[in-house]
Amino acid sequence: MDRFETFELHILKADAAGHVASTPPDEGGVDADPTGDDSLPTRAGDRDMVPGGGRRPPPSALWARAYAALARTSRGATARGTFAFPFSDDEANRLADRGPDLDDGLIADLGERLFRAAFNGEIGTLFALTNREATQANAGLRLQLTLEPPELAELPWEILRPPDYPFAPALLDRMPMIRRVDLPHGYPELEVSGPIEVLLVASQPSDHLRLDLAGERDHILRILDSLARDDKVRVTSLDRARKPDVVEALRAGRYHIAHFMMHGDFDEAGRGGVLALEDEGGHTEMLSAEELAIDLYSNPLSATRLVIFNACRTADDEAGRPGRGLAAAAVRLNLAAVVAMQYPISDPAAVEFTREFYTRLVQGRGIDEAISLARYAIRFGKQPDSQREWITPVLYLRSEDTRLFKGTTANYIDYTPDRPAIDRLKGQLYRDPPPSSPGSSGPTAEIVVAIRRQSAEADRFEVRLETPWDRGEATFELPAMYAAPMIVPDPSGVERDRRVPQPSDHLDAMGEELFSLLFPGELADSLRSSIARTRAEGRMTSLTLIADDPAIDRVPWEYLRDPKRRLFLSMLGGRWPFLRRIESPWQVPLRPVEPPLRILFVDCNPRDLRRLDLDREWEWLREALRGLPDALVRLDRLTDPTQDQLYRALSEGIHIFHFAGYDSAWASRGSVGEGLVLLDEDARHDFVYGDRLINLISGLQSLRLVVTNTCQTGSELAPSLVRSGLPAAIGMRFAVRDDVAVRFTLVFYKALMENGWDVAPALAEARKLINLEMDSKNPSYQGNWTYPTLVTSVPGADVLGRPGPGIDR
Repeated sequence: MDRFETFELHILKADAAGHVASTPPDEGGVDADPTGDDSLPTRAGDRDMVPGGGRRPPPSALWARAYAALARTSRGATARGTFAFPFSDDEANRLADRGPDLDDGLIADLGERLFRAAFNGEIGTLFALTNREATQANAGLRLQLTLEPPELAELPWEILRPPDYPFAPALLDRMPMIRRVDLPHGYPELEVSGPIEVLLVASQPSDHLRLDLAGERDHILRILDSLARDDKVRVTSLDRARKPDVVEALRAGRYHIAHFMMHGDFDEAGRGGVLALEDEGGHTEMLSAEELAIDLYSNPLSATRLVIFNACRTADDEAGRPGRGLAAAAVRLNLAAVVAMQYPISDPAAVEFTREFYTRLVQGRGIDEAISLARYAIRFGKQPDSQREWITPVLYLRSEDTRLFKGTTANYIDYTPDRPAIDRLKGQLYRDPPPSSPGSSGPTAEIVVAIRRQSAEADRFEVRLETPWDRGEATFELPAMYAAPMIVPDPSGVERDRRVPQPSDHLDAMGEELFSLLFPGELADSLRSSIARTRAEGRMTSLTLIADDPAIDRVPWEYLRDPKRRLFLSMLGGRWPFLRRIESPWQVPLRPVEPPLRILFVDCNPRDLRRLDLDREWEWLREALRGLPDALVRLDRLTDPTQDQLYRALSEGIHIFHFAGYDSAWASRGSVGEGLVLLDEDARHDFVYGDRLINLISGLQSLRLVVTNTCQTGSELAPSLVRSGLPAAIGMRFAVRDDVAVRFTLVFYKALMENGWDVAPALAEARKLINLEMDSKNPSYQGNWTYPTLVTSVPGADVLGRPGPGIDR
C-alpha cells in the first residue's frame, strides 16, 4: 500500500510494571509428561541441525503474571494498559518450541487469547479506532511490537488474531507486523542510492541433510534478473561458503543485503545462535552469533542494510541472557532490518518464502509488506506439510522507512479524477431520466427481516420484522432439507454450459413454504401491508434479510413467495430490491467511487479442464457498457491468470471484480469449498477458495464488489467474503446454465449503469428480465432468475455511491 498508519504496542519489563515474576496458573493447558520424550520427529529437509528441533529449557520461571503496556499511534494518540500472560506453562512451552506442529484450530485459539491479553481496555479501544481510521483513509495499518521482556520475545506474536478476524493479520500486507528493537542510537536508513549489492551465502556441509539451495538461489537470480540487466542490482554468490570467505565478504562492508541459506540452530549450552558453514573438507564449521556480529560491525562504513537468515531457529534468543541469538545480535548492530526464522523451517517453506519475499521487494513493496505476503505464500502454498510454517518468519525493523527498492515498479496507479470532464458528463447516464429512476420519489425505505439462532444445539431461530411503520417477532425451526449444503441435484460431472437446472415443479411450493416459516400469521399481514404502502407512495424500498448464521446463508431465501398475493419477493423489480445483509465488524463508511468506475473482467480456462466459451460473456459485458466514455467507466480484461497475477491486477484500483470460469467446489468434485479456479504456473487448475481467496482480496481497499458468475459461489463464498470486510459480493447459488450466466452479465451491468451504479436495484432488474426473457419462454430455465445472490454489509448495498459530482442517477 502507498500509505500506512502505525500502531505501536510497547510491553515493559516486569520490574517496570511493579510486578513480581512468578509462574502463571496452569489453566486450560494440556498436561505435559515431565518424564517422557517430548521431542518431535524432524520433517524432511528441515534447516535444523538437531533432530526434533532441539527443545529449549522451559522459560516459565521467568514469566511474570502481568506487565505494563503502552500504546501509541502515528497520529499521537496514546493508551495504557496491562498485559496478563494468557497461557499455561505447558501451552507456552509448546508454543515457544513447536508452534508449526500445533493444529490450525489450536493456533487460532492461542492467537485470539494472546490478542485479548495484549489489546484490552484502552489499548483495545485505541486499536479498533486506529484500524477504522486507516480503513476510512484507504491506508494500511502497520502493527509494531516492542517487547522489552526477553521471555515474551520467545512467543510467536505473529499468530495474533482478533476474535472477530477470520485469519491472523500477519498474513495481510495491509496490516504488516514488525518487531521493533529500541536502542539508544538513532534509526538507520534503509533506502539505497545506486546499485543494490546482494550477497548470497549458501552452505551444504556433507554431515547434514541436503537442502534445495540451488533452487532458492535460482529463484532469487531470476527475480532480480531484470534489475541486474539495468545495473540496479548486483548479485554475488558464495555457493559453498567457508568461514574465511564469509568473514572477508562481511568485513568488506560493500553488500547492502546479506542472505544466508543453510542449516542453523541455537546452542543454549554453548555459543548461542550458530550457522553451519563448511570447512576445507566440506564438513560443518560453526559461525556463532558473536563472530557474525564482530564481522558485521568491524567496518564502520559498512553498507549492510538488511540481513536475511533463511535457516532454522535464527530468531531464537535466550530469555535470561538476551543478545546471544543470531537475529538479536545482528539487530543490535544498528542494522536497518533483520529477517529470521523462529522455528525449524522445512526446505519447501524456505524456498517459497524466498521466492515471494524477493518478488514483492522488487515491486517496490516495503519489507514488512513483503514478509506478510511471503507468510501468505507459505500458508496457502502447494505443500500441505509446510503450510503451518507461516508463523516461522520474523521481521525486526529499526528503520523508519520500509522500502529498500524504490522506483523499480509502478505498483499502484493513481486515477485522479478530471473534475471538469466529469462535470461535462452530466446527464451522460440519463439524458432523459426515466420516471422510475431511484431516488426520484423520495427517500429509500427499508424492510428488515433479522434472523438469529436461538441455541447452538437446535436449528431453531428467531425472526424479527421491522418496517417503517411496524415490527413483530416469531420463531421457526429450519427443516433438515434447508440445512443441507445443496438443495438441488448433484451437478458433478456436468460442465458449466450443460448444468442440471433447478427442478421447476417444486419452485412455487418451496417458496411458499419458506414464506410461511418466516412470516407466520400477523407477521405476514404486517409485511404485506408495508409492501403495499411503499408501492402506493412510490418509494423505493429494499427488503433486507440479516442473518448471523452459516446455516441461514445456505437457504435459498430468493424463493420466498407470498401464497396469498402469488408473487416472489425477490422479483418485484428495481424499486423493491431483495438483498442479504451481514453485519460485518470490519465495515466502515464508504466514500463514493470517483470516476472512472474500474471493472476487471477475469476469465480462466485451465488446460486440464474442458474449455469454456467465455469470450461471449466478455463481448456482452462490453455491449452493456457501450457508449459510455472512458472517463466514466473503464473496463479491463485479464485472461488465464495465476493467483499472483490476479492480485497484481486487482491492486491497481479496481472497484468491481467480475469472474467467469469454473468454481472450485464443482471442479474438485466437492473436495474443496466454494471458490474460484485460476491457473498454476503450469497452466493447470489452481483451487482458490476459503481463506486463500479471503486473503487475496482482504487488503484491496478500492475493491467494492466481487461478482462470481459461476456455479455454487453464492451459498458460502459470497457471505465469507463479506464477513471478512468486502462491502458486497454477488454469487450464483446453484448450477447455472451458461446462456443464463452470459445473459445475466449483459442485463446486470446495463441495469447498473441505468440505475446510477446502484447495485441492489440493478440485480433486481436483472432477475426480472431473466425471468421475462428466458424462464417464461422455456420451462427448463424456470428458477434461474433466483440464482444470483447479493450479500452486502452496507445498508441498501450502496457500495459504489454516486458516479461523481453532477452526474444524475
